[in-house]
Amino acid sequence: MVFSHCSAAIIFSRSVEIHEKVIGAFIKKHMLY
Repeated sequence: MVFSHCSAAIIFSRSVEIHEKVIGAFIKKHMLY
C-alpha cells in the first residue's frame, strides 16, 4: 500500500507510542519479579 509521507509518519509515531507502552509495561513487570 502507498501512503503519503504525512500519514505514514503519523502511523509510525502512533505505533512507536504503542510499542513504548507495551515495552514499558513489560520492563516494569520483569523488574517487579
